Amino acid sequence: MHPSIPTFRDLELQECETLFESDIDQDPWVQYHATSSVYEERIDAEGLQWTSNVFSAADVLDVIRVFRSMNWGGTHKGGYVVLGSFSLADFQGEDFKPIYFRENSLHSLPYATRDFAGGETARALRYAIRDLESYLAEKSVRDQHLHKQRHNAISLVSGSTVPGRVVRVNLNWLEEKIEQLRPLRERCEALKEHHEYGVVYAVRFARKDIPALSYSSSMGLRCDAPIPPEKIVGKVRIFVDDRGNGAELYLKNRWRHEDPNGLLAALVEAEKNG
Repeated sequence: MHPSIPTFRDLELQECETLFESDIDQDPWVQYHATSSVYEERIDAEGLQWTSNVFSAADVLDVIRVFRSMNWGGTHKGGYVVLGSFSLADFQGEDFKPIYFRENSLHSLPYATRDFAGGETARALRYAIRDLESYLAEKSVRDQHLHKQRHNAISLVSGSTVPGRVVRVNLNWLEEKIEQLRPLRERCEALKEHHEYGVVYAVRFARKDIPALSYSSSMGLRCDAPIPPEKIVGKVRIFVDDRGNGAELYLKNRWRHEDPNGLLAALVEAEKNG
């Protein structure tokens, strides 16, 4: 990688359509992974690979079980809902998580913010455990939960359907569970506290990587194998904590899907061939 690392702040990001120079940006085999400064040194030395030093599949399952026992979905949409819908599925029964990439460098920017420090699962764990703490501390949260359960049960009975559970949570039990989760919460919160800036890596894939790759328009490119440092062809630092992705950006980058010699077309062909 080039010894001087490009840096982007608010003004630069407002005026640019890519974070990298054309030899990287216009390469249809390059994809982008955004992360936090807390991982930068390790990634530069070892490449991109998930490690279980912050959370494991068992940790995620422990938090999910608490919510399911409570018959509660939490209050933050980025918490339990993400854990139950996406994070647990990522592990696929193993203690290993894939690395995700976006097709365009600017699309990756939300994951370079402080809020996402440590990745989407670490963020979800932070919000989920905070929700549990607010449930324990705030009577209004508990009352709303109980009211919603009762309302749903009555609606189901009125429609001649068997009602679901109505759970009144034992607060002593919940306090014990939160205490057990405290080390996990501290590890996840530490990632956010130590975040200094975001980092976006450009990775060039090759045809030999295709067996470890899969793609969806919502999740981006998924890689089920470690990425060695030599595959990283660019890096930039991001000093912005709020950056959205517009639909116009996606439309401008449709060529990455349409290029018959590009990675995404090769993945479609590989899928057809089994």
